[in-house]
Amino acid sequence: MTNDTLMSLPDIEEALQIADDPKNVRREVRRAIGAKLKEARTAQGMTVRSLAEASGVDKSQISRIEGGRANATLDTITAMAAILGLTLDIIAKP
Repeated sequence: MTNDTLMSLPDIEEALQIADDPKNVRREVRRAIGAKLKEARTAQGMTVRSLAEASGVDKSQISRIEGGRANATLDTITAMAAILGLTLDIIAKP
């Protein structure tokens, strides 16, 4: 994964391998996305509060997303990613 990519096909494949049960795949994907968002935010010196203000996403929601505890909508993830300069490079296998 490049620094400016939020989630790519190899990331999803890795989440599938980590998950001990197919039901846990969503949890692993949430964790991977949350970790990448937090990594990008902290690398840019942003606080949760500043990201919330810039993206329009509630501070507590950002904390839950970064911790992999929230099932965020694509709109919410996109809003945060745009502020952080990340792209969504999710490609489905043919």
